Amino acid sequence: MSSKILQYQEEVLKSFDDKFPRSLFIIDDKMDDFVKVEDDVKDFFTSALQNQLKVVEEENKEVCLCAAIITFDGSQIIRGHRHCDCFSRLYEMKLKAGEQGFLTNKGHFVTRLEGRRLQNEAKIQSISPDGYQGNTLYSEDLY
Repeated sequence: MSSKILQYQEEVLKSFDDKFPRSLFIIDDKMDDFVKVEDDVKDFFTSALQNQLKVVEEENKEVCLCAAIITFDGSQIIRGHRHCDCFSRLYEMKLKAGEQGFLTNKGHFVTRLEGRRLQNEAKIQSISPDGYQGNTLYSEDLY
């Protein structure tokens, strides 16, 4: 993955942490496994990020970056590679899940429906072989 994309990811996550210091990012064995996936999956992920980076830089559009769940009381946002990672973390922290959604490059939490709308407006296609499913965004559409 290019250093420009990695730098972009780091800047977005730092920006989000500055705005929402109580949020958490899931870094665990599952994420390590993700890094070790086969080359073709890495290529899909890299391609998706490059496409999003191009849209963000050239058109200043808001796009979804990763899966997230807001706690039932709205006090924390748990983010992860997939929503199941967020649920695992919520369970470990003994917190009750609220709505599933995504974090954007502008540090916003959006619902699955809002996320799909943002991706459509930015003209970002799903990387899932099946394409988008209905009006809802899934993490499988991102990477």
